[in-house]
This record gives sequence, structure tokens and C-alpha cells, in this order.
Amino acid sequence: MRRVAGTLGPRSSAHEPPQITARVRYDLFFGITTEIILFSDQRTLRILDANDAAARAYGYTRAELRQITVADLRLPGTEAIIARNVIDAAAAQGTMFETIHVRKDGTTFPVEVLARTAWVEGDRIIISSIRDVSQRHRAAHHAQRLTEVWRLATDPAIDEESRLFAMLRAGAAGIAAGVRFVARLSHVEGGDVVIDAVTPEPRAATESGGGPAGTRFPLEGSVEARVLRARRSIGWSDESSSAIGVPVDVAEERYVLAFVSDAPEAERFTAEDEAFVEILGGFFASRLSQSRLRRQLVHQIGHDRLTALPNRAGLRQAVHHAIDEQHACTLVVIDLDAFDAVNEALGHLVADAVLVEVGAAFAAELQPGELVARLEGDSFGLLLPGNDRATTQRRVDAWHAIFERPFGLGDRDGRMSARVTAGFGIATSPDDGTTFEKILTNATSALRAAKARGPGRVAYFDREIERLVSHRRVLRAELRDAIERDEFELFYQPTVSLATMRVTGAEALLRWNHPVRGLLAPDEFIPFAQQEGSIRDIDRWVAQRTIGQIGAFADAGAGFRCYFNLSARTIDDGEFVTWLGEVLALHPQASDKLGVEITENAAMLDFERTQDALLELRRLGLRIAIDDFGTGYSSLAYLKRFPIDVMKIDRSFVEGIGRDANDRALVETLLAIAAQFGCATVAEGVETAEQIEWLRGTTCTAAQGYFIARPMRLAAFVASLQGGGFDVRLT
Repeated sequence: MRRVAGTLGPRSSAHEPPQITARVRYDLFFGITTEIILFSDQRTLRILDANDAAARAYGYTRAELRQITVADLRLPGTEAIIARNVIDAAAAQGTMFETIHVRKDGTTFPVEVLARTAWVEGDRIIISSIRDVSQRHRAAHHAQRLTEVWRLATDPAIDEESRLFAMLRAGAAGIAAGVRFVARLSHVEGGDVVIDAVTPEPRAATESGGGPAGTRFPLEGSVEARVLRARRSIGWSDESSSAIGVPVDVAEERYVLAFVSDAPEAERFTAEDEAFVEILGGFFASRLSQSRLRRQLVHQIGHDRLTALPNRAGLRQAVHHAIDEQHACTLVVIDLDAFDAVNEALGHLVADAVLVEVGAAFAAELQPGELVARLEGDSFGLLLPGNDRATTQRRVDAWHAIFERPFGLGDRDGRMSARVTAGFGIATSPDDGTTFEKILTNATSALRAAKARGPGRVAYFDREIERLVSHRRVLRAELRDAIERDEFELFYQPTVSLATMRVTGAEALLRWNHPVRGLLAPDEFIPFAQQEGSIRDIDRWVAQRTIGQIGAFADAGAGFRCYFNLSARTIDDGEFVTWLGEVLALHPQASDKLGVEITENAAMLDFERTQDALLELRRLGLRIAIDDFGTGYSSLAYLKRFPIDVMKIDRSFVEGIGRDANDRALVETLLAIAAQFGCATVAEGVETAEQIEWLRGTTCTAAQGYFIARPMRLAAFVASLQGGGFDVRLT
């Protein structure tokens, strides 16, 4: 080696003894460098010398290294590769290559070798500078595994739960310890770490007796302490195993991503592994946050915010699944009776509290395989498996019984309650439809039939309902073109003074001259017009035709007002009053001969907008009458702020005044309210002389009904006026 050292250093000079210079340079280059340096014989490959870095890397002493060859540091079966490396090293520029070296204990590690030959006093030796590239390989391996994790995370072909497991397995494979791993994703809850998900592989998770998801273990100290406790919780109690992990924060919750290995001491986790796990933890935090947000959005899309029940979209998905899997199901549509009255009388907040109570009662009644959803407003949908009629009836009876008890109103003490009833409409698949939309439509049609029979009724969809639905569908389509075909006509019904029995007013009533079905009353087509939105066009037609015909009354010598009806939708139309003002500008004499009628319930749908609209109509010179007074649940405090001129007492109260003391008391009360507000009063639906006589003894102003005159066409009405009025014979 003295020959080698002397050859490597420059010749001595007079000022620097060659022995000192050679030794210093030898120590600096050969003894202190952290790279592995080997000198070997080119012919025998025996190691001539090695530095301390080599001894540390291979686990041999320097003396032991001088007893072996370079081939002993290579994997068996690589003799041909070694020979080629020797030839390449003899080239002028030497050679560089990567290979695997073997330590004394048999473990391996990747190296990068820079080798070249040199002549030393007639002998050719190989000088090798060797670098351990394990870290570089690990970094590349980590990057490759992160790429795989990312691919799995974005693979649309893998469902979310399987994707999580696959990502954990790919992450575990990216750690360079290279043995069995168990990865657990756990979250902190109440001071404990709760296992949230477990990789189904490797088998070590099962062999170790690890607990299932939901297993709890105490949370103490640092992340390292948590990871070690996680390790113990899955069965490794020996000290030969090791664990690494990082906290993963998602919103307000903390998770622990832990990896556990039972590898030998030499294969323990490294700093590079820890860096990889930190990157992986950050990646998982991002994916978990996205997953949570996605689940929240999916839940919001499929669930009702007020009741937390599935919504229409959620019910649609469940019905489609039932049809695909079971080929039979039953859909029950449940709608609360007269729930608008609850809204009007108690307010929307209290009404919402009732809906929450009803929804909770529905949910508590559910049996396996059933689902309840809130469709809209006060309507719910119940999905039942199968379509057996007897089973359906038993379940509907159980749901119907829910309404036998009152529902809370959400007050702090829980003492206030309200009783409500509901109608039930039932349709089945496949008999009544094979799609959600068809089944829902038919169940809703059955519900409409149930509602027509009264509150709290139940109806199954059948052929008769189907016939009526078809009739309505055709009628609805024909209604769209009725105005253009000029099929509408106004009939007029007089109002008489109870004091003089002379005509003091009239009401314009719409009729449809249907080309096939004949003359149709409003209740046969107005509901469709309201649903379709064409009611606004119809209301404008009525208003314009009334204005155009009112001159005929003046020509007959009558000086009273004629009232026409406005729907809630038209009152809500901000452009109607402007349009009416433009029409009246063309008929300046008509304003003081016109009035409008609105129903009490329509007036209260949007109080502020109704008040504004009525005030504008009053400015145009029209009078305001409120129809069907007494049937709604309006607040008198609101009602007194409306500019009401006439209150029309509903026929349901007038009908019994000749025989029922309660009805007489109600009418007297309503008349007192009208007097308090300074309004004229009209009793509707007068059909007997007895009713007329009783009303004449009250403060009621006028009467209207079949006993006086039925609605008639304009010509007949004018002729009656010209003939001296209507002959009302009193007993």
C-alpha cells in the first residue's frame, strides 16, 4: 500500500518531504471521505485495501475486506456482468454503472460505481469510488407509489370505499421497509382513537388478530405515542416491530395515518419513509376533505333540509332501485289536509315545526325496506316493497293512525299542539307504471280523488281515476287555445238590496262554451288554468270583456257597479294593474262602474303584495269586494289594513240560517265584523224566501243567489233590467 500511496501523490520537493505529502493526501482522500473507496487487483479482483466508509457500509473490518474479492460483494450469478465491468474499467475514461451490493449480514443495497484502472509499479489495479444510492432509489420509489396513489384516487371505475383501501395499500407499498405492513386510518373521538378503515391486506392484519373498524384505543401524547398504541391495538406487542404515522386534519376532526412493520432492525423506517408518509398524509387530508364535501353535497341533493328526510330526488332513486331489483313496489303520496290554514293561522315557523314533527313520526313508523321522503310543501311519499294489496292496506292503516294524535308546535315547553289529517293516494308498480314519474303521477291522481271525498281519506289508483285524469289532460290542452278560439263568455248574476229588493250590482261570471262538452262552469276548468299559468291571461280577458260590456247596463238605465273576479296569481302579477290602467284610459267612464272580487285565502297568500295591488286598484276608481268571507283563517289585524268595500258572506253559512242556530250566530258575528270595518255586506247563495226574510231582519246590505236570479247571458240580463228588474217574491 505504500507503493499505491506513493504513486497517487506527487513527487516530493526540497521544501516538502514526499513521505508526509503522500500520507496527508492518502488520509484526506482515502480515510476521511464518506464515499466508499476500494482498491482491487484487476486479474484476481482481490481487494487490496478499502477505506473506513467501506467498512461501515459493508459491515466488515478493513482487514476482513482485504481477505475477500469484489465478487463477494456482488449478488451470486453476476460473474459475466463483473467481467464486463472490469473490461469497461480498463478503458481510457473508465466506467460508471449501478448494481446491487451485499453486506456481511446478507442484506443488500443499491450502489453507483465509478471504476477505472491504473498502473502501479507494473501492476494493474482497479480503483472504485462507490456511492450508496438507496435514498435516491427510495425517492424514485416514493414518487412512483405516489403516482399510483393518485391514479387510484382519480379512477372512476373504483367505488369510494374500495378506492380508500387501494390507496392505503399503494401507500404502504411505497415505504422502503419492504415487508408486511398494516395501515389504519383512525380518527379522534372523545379522547380515544377510533379505527375508521382498515386495509383488507396484507394478511398480517388478520394473522395478528387486529380488531375490526370501530375499535377504540386511548389517545395519549404525541403522534409517535398514538402510532405505537395503534400498533399495539392491532396485535403487535413485541418490540421488534416499528410504526410511523402522521396526523391528518380534516375540518374539525383529526385522523392518524399509521403504518406498522415487523421488519428486522436493519429495515426500520427511515427519514425518507417519514417524509413520504408526511406527503401521503397531506394527500389523504385533501382527498378526505373532498370526499366529505362530496358526501355532504350528495346528501343535500337527496335530502330535505327541513325534515332531514330524503327528498323527491332521493325517492326517485329508491323507486328506480326497487323496480330494477324487486320489479314491484308501492308508492303512497300523503298530503296534509288544509295545511294552508295552519300556515295562515299560526305562521310559517310553527307550520314548519309541525312538518318536522310529522316527518319524525313517519320515520319512526318505518319498517325494513320502507322509505319516506318529503316531496314538497306538506306532501310526503312513502315507498313500500312489493305490491300486495293486503300488506299495503295494513301499512297505510298504521300510517293513518299517526294522525290520531296531535303534533307539537315547537314551543319551548312542548305544551302546544295541533291536530291535522291527511289524504293518501296509492299507486303500484308495475300495474300503474314502470317509472318513478308515472307511478308518482298516478299516486297523485289517486290522492286528488281521495281529497275530493273529504279529509283523511285513502284512494287507490284505478281505471276510473285514469279516465278522469285523461279527461283533465285533454281539457287542459284545449284550455290553452280557448281564448284564441273565442270560446269564453261572461254570464251576469244580479245583487239586490235587502231593503228595497232592487238591483244594486252584478257579478261577471266566466263560462266556457266548449265545442264538445257544452257550457262548462269555472270549477271545471279554472283549477287547470291556475296550474298551467294561463289564469292570468283568462283574468285579463274577463276584465277587458267586463269593461267592454258594462256600457250596456248604463244603456238599460242601471247605475250600479259590476264586479269581476281576480285570482291570486293575477294579484301577484305586478304588471296587471298597469295594464288595467291603460285599458281604463280608453274607457274613462268605466272606472266608477267597476269592482273586483278576491277570495279571502287568495288575499292572504302574500299580504304586502296584495295590499299594494288593492290600493292601486282603488286609485283607479274600482271598489274591492272580498269573496267567501269567513271560510279562511286570516288575521283580522291584517284584514283591517286592506281597502275592503264589500264583504261577501260565504254560501256555506247562509245555507243553514233558516234551520240552524249556530249558522245564524256565525252570520250575525260576520255582519258585526263587517259593520266594525265599515263595509257593505252581501249574502251569497240565497236560495229560499226564508233566508231572505231572516237576512232582512239583520244588518246585511244585499243578497245574491238562485232565489233572486241565476247567472245569465248579457242579453238576458239587460232585458231583465229594461223590463223592470228581477221579480223576487217574498212570503
